[in-house]
Amino acid sequence: GEGTTAKIPVTSTGMVQGDFIIRSRFADSAHGTAMAAKVAPGMRAIAVTVDNAIARSRLVFPGARVDIVGTFRNINASSSFSRVLVENVRVLSLEDQTDVEAYQSNKGDRDQREHDAVVSVEVTPEQSEVVALAAREGKLDIMLRNSTDVADINTKGAQTEQLSRTLDRLLSP
Repeated sequence: GEGTTAKIPVTSTGMVQGDFIIRSRFADSAHGTAMAAKVAPGMRAIAVTVDNAIARSRLVFPGARVDIVGTFRNINASSSFSRVLVENVRVLSLEDQTDVEAYQSNKGDRDQREHDAVVSVEVTPEQSEVVALAAREGKLDIMLRNSTDVADINTKGAQTEQLSRTLDRLLSP
């Protein structure tokens, strides 16, 4: 009624028509929103803006494990370079979808997106600093990772010069 301060329950998992309504499917109001309840203690959620092709490809979904790659322009050398910045982080949401079942049941709704997509990922506080700076200084991409692949990767990154050499080799008769 009027003046009531009771909070409306928020689901912490996706629900589709026909699901049973049980207490364990709702976020604990003492811990904030459903998204806040999904973030593990000691971790942080950060939003990453990515090209809408990533969302349309359906490679990234809530619960997926991903690596984040940054591409930056070297102003002094008139070239660019890419580097894996953060590895094996969990996707918390794609746009407003926080549950893989609900995401899959809305297949047609997301394919008409015209703008960049927002993916929320769970990172350590240190990783959040890297991702935040990289988002402001360059462009971020997300790579889907096999959920059983927990090995650290060690690449040297890629530079414009390498791309030019590769193209020269491919195009030469």
